[in-house]
Amino acid sequence: MSEVEAVYHELAAKMKRPDSKILPKLLRSLASLQQAAIMREMPASPEEISERTGLPQETVDKDIRELFEKGVVVFTKKGWNLHGHWFTMHDLAGNSLPKYDNDEFCNLMQEMLNESLEILGERWKDVKEPSMMQVQRVVPDWKAIKDIPGVLPCEDTRVAFKDTSPIVLIHCACKRLELNRKCKDDIPLNVCFVAGRQGKQALRRGNGVEISYEQYLEIQDRAAREYGLIHLFSNNNSPHPEGLCNCHHCCCAHFIVTKYTKPRFNVQSFAKSRFIAEVDSEKCLGCRICADTRCPVGAVQMKHDPKTDKKYSVIDAEECIGCGLCVLTCKPGARKMKLVRPPEHIPEPFGLMDVTSLSSEELAKQGKTFLP
Repeated sequence: MSEVEAVYHELAAKMKRPDSKILPKLLRSLASLQQAAIMREMPASPEEISERTGLPQETVDKDIRELFEKGVVVFTKKGWNLHGHWFTMHDLAGNSLPKYDNDEFCNLMQEMLNESLEILGERWKDVKEPSMMQVQRVVPDWKAIKDIPGVLPCEDTRVAFKDTSPIVLIHCACKRLELNRKCKDDIPLNVCFVAGRQGKQALRRGNGVEISYEQYLEIQDRAAREYGLIHLFSNNNSPHPEGLCNCHHCCCAHFIVTKYTKPRFNVQSFAKSRFIAEVDSEKCLGCRICADTRCPVGAVQMKHDPKTDKKYSVIDAEECIGCGLCVLTCKPGARKMKLVRPPEHIPEPFGLMDVTSLSSEELAKQGKTFLP
């Protein structure tokens, strides 16, 4: 790849990554030089951009529309603007319209993730107890916890989008961006949801399909039971989130980050649910389905009782993330979920922009860490 034009480096600096070697290339894969010049004037209205650049209003409007559809820019109180952090662009640009499919962008986004992990590792190498802002949280499938007293509305996937409009089915950004994902032949792209304000934005971009509440429930059930996908909500106690991710451990960005940070720093990028799985060893048939195909984090091991020659599974409570996947397909009913964490485990609502609008230094002062 030839030397990247200066304007893309300027845009990377506006996104608080002035030293990134990848972000300028990534932005160039998404925006022409003319579009980059438009983005350089943001935040601003199309009229202001037209006046500053000398481009016709019609041209500015057309380019902004394309950048919006691609997920490169967003509309804010200050007008059209760049993303405050590259990771929010990961989600929006990652599920843009099929006509904008761009293998170069997909590969560069993976390089961007690797670059950020390298920076994070360097930043944490002398930190005794590093921590990460966990912006998403595992939510068990409702069928795995339906009989447990004390389940909160923000933990019930049935409550999430009830009486919310519109509910929009979208492509999973993580699955689309990972071109060589292991689950490519088994799990479809269109398995994630946005609703309410985010749902309206998805429909304006044209990158989602509005569905009914009943269709949402049906797809959710299939996501967990058939595909073994983990539900992730925003990590707050709002009963009505604006998005729900159905993640696969082989390609979800949060799991990729955690595969790097957990063995090195004992930190994971998403919060566990308030539950863990338990096993009744007497009922367990030792079929290994839970260990071999259902647990996404290796929290299930097999034990052998030499006295009875019986094999049975056990749960590593420290590793279990409380997704409930192993409970759903346990034919003898040997597994169940147990509530082990208090309501305070789930924080009050906060906006991702509250995190991504701050520099790494500002976040560090608040005891927070997000991907660089």
